Amino acid sequence: MGNGEAIVGLGVRDVGPWFGHLFETLAGSIPTLLSALFVLFVGGLLALLVGKAAEVVARNAAVSNLRAVGRTFRGIIFGIAALAASDRLGFDRSLVGILILIAVGSIFLALAIAFGLGARSLAKRATEGGIADLRGEMRGKARVDEAEGPPDNGPRLDQEPGATS
Repeated sequence: MGNGEAIVGLGVRDVGPWFGHLFETLAGSIPTLLSALFVLFVGGLLALLVGKAAEVVARNAAVSNLRAVGRTFRGIIFGIAALAASDRLGFDRSLVGILILIAVGSIFLALAIAFGLGARSLAKRATEGGIADLRGEMRGKARVDEAEGPPDNGPRLDQEPGATS
């Protein structure tokens, strides 16, 4: 049974060769689409399992934000499943690689910004402490210099050679 007979069997007549080609293409892509959906489904189940396991480990380690840990692991696993499904659908591997690089880069940028904003007060305290220590050292040195008198840097220009101040 050819494509024309199948289309006539569906009650469609005189649709031309372009419809037959479109129908073949769509019918041929259904197994690929179903396998990609299956990969997403299994990846979603695996993401839920790993997320719950990460929450249990975080609870046992007394981590304060359990849901964030679970969500992070679920997101990572589901992202990997989505990449596997996109590969199954036939997307270009270089595009998938670029998407991975963009995602990893944005995650590290977000972490760097969060660390910078979160550590702002810590850096301020450390800088203030360092400046206070430097000021204390400078004050102590100034007191020692005052007790010893001005430093002897050799003859001044307004003195005659051999004279001392």
